[in-house]
Amino acid sequence: MYDIPRFTKKNHMNDTKTFLQFLVERSDYALEQINGKVIHVAGTNGKGSVCAYIDSVLRKAGYKTGLFTSPHLITMQERFKISGEMMTEDDFVRLFHHVMEKAEAFGKEMGKQFHPTFFELLFFMAVVFFLEKQTDYMIMETGLGGRLDTTNCIPHPIVSIITEVGLDHTEYLGDTIEEIAAEKAGIIKTGTPVVYWGGRKEVAAVIERRAKEADALSVVVKPEDICDLKFHKKYIDFSIESSYYNNIRVTLSNSAIYQADNAALALRALELIGKGTITEEQLLKGFQCARWEGRMEEILPDVFLDGAHNIDGIQALLTTVREDGCQGKRVLMFGVMKDKFYHRMIKLLTESRLFDKVVLTQVDNGRTLEEAQLKSEFLENTDREIVYFANAEDAFFDTIENKETEDRIYISGSLYLVGEVKALLRRNLND
Repeated sequence: MYDIPRFTKKNHMNDTKTFLQFLVERSDYALEQINGKVIHVAGTNGKGSVCAYIDSVLRKAGYKTGLFTSPHLITMQERFKISGEMMTEDDFVRLFHHVMEKAEAFGKEMGKQFHPTFFELLFFMAVVFFLEKQTDYMIMETGLGGRLDTTNCIPHPIVSIITEVGLDHTEYLGDTIEEIAAEKAGIIKTGTPVVYWGGRKEVAAVIERRAKEADALSVVVKPEDICDLKFHKKYIDFSIESSYYNNIRVTLSNSAIYQADNAALALRALELIGKGTITEEQLLKGFQCARWEGRMEEILPDVFLDGAHNIDGIQALLTTVREDGCQGKRVLMFGVMKDKFYHRMIKLLTESRLFDKVVLTQVDNGRTLEEAQLKSEFLENTDREIVYFANAEDAFFDTIENKETEDRIYISGSLYLVGEVKALLRRNLND
């Protein structure tokens, strides 16, 4: 599967839509079985968290859910979940062969070669998997962008959600916030309501315009909707006015302040989906029980993984760190991809002066920012202690071994780095 980009390219959206119908029908289902079940989520930051909150609440309300997200941290199977349970290896291999066989048959019928891309293949596997399992809802996260994203071939979602929009993947989506917002807003369908984060006026203007063109109800969630936000060592809580539950207080089992924004988006979407049928108790329990790996995730006492990998993500990380009440030293373990806005990300980290020590490392990926540039960026901008390790394993275990009781460690900069650390922990636990 990782070799796929070497011999194929993204298919035209019309071909993707046609193959989706072909695949569903040749799998003994009907496209109508998908309509009205899909919750479609796009955005720059927070997509996975919004999906996780919605999934958790729907499960507490007694629904069977299918959850398709990306990227994975350790294994591709993480991308597919049925009511919280990850896809098995057997199902993964079986569905891979099923989709590839149907793709070959489709190509022959169309008289041209057809091969799904890496992400297209995963998406098609998810659709068949969710149909097989007879899920009540299919929660689908876009891979990249929105307008041309493979997931956008779903004809009639029940609701569209657009999380915070920021500068990321500019080589594909555009150089300005407005251009990127337009790509994300491409998931808005005629008559399908859209819930979106209204933190930026320029983004809101683009989404509102697209919603009006599509005759789609738009529901904006603004920062001021979140009231009395309180930060606790292991969790946050906040109040929000709800259409069905009056003023409610939501507790999230995560210390990241930015998760309040994502939970508020999920709440507004759930109001549209459930129309009051989900009880307040189910709603609040669903939010409190939700977990999303790699987002301010405490993997060891006072050791946190946060997959912030763009400017907005780093700003959100720093907002949480400022409120953490740390009594000892703060240590940052950091690795980043060279195709990100790493200069600005590093500038934000160093100017904050929140970290007493920075541990730099390479990420096990061809896109990683090389040692010389990584060191240079930090050394030019801070007088704090800087150390470097050529790999994440040495960096992680040295950081852990030197941690004192009151210290807090944050590991950030790349989801690939987060995945590596989680794999290290899992391997050590197994050993």
